[in-house]
Amino acid sequence: MVAFVIVIGTPAAWPFAAGFLAGYLIYDMIHFALHHHRPRTRFGRWLRELHMRHHFQDDTRGYGIAAPYWDFVFRTKVDRDKRAAAAPLED
Repeated sequence: MVAFVIVIGTPAAWPFAAGFLAGYLIYDMIHFALHHHRPRTRFGRWLRELHMRHHFQDDTRGYGIAAPYWDFVFRTKVDRDKRAAAAPLED
């Protein structure tokens, strides 16, 4: 909070800090839900798939937990076909 006042100055630091806190809380709640609840919507299942790929397929990619568009911006998009290509075929 003090850092926002120093960098931005008052009174602009207060709404900025409120938005920062609200954004972080939304991110954290989505992250928790992706780990501990089964999504019911197609969008929720897509987010969970991307996040689980980040944890279990390639932890150097897929950082956009609540906002996957950042993975397109920073070119850290998870390759959905990578695991299928690497998996051995079963008889």
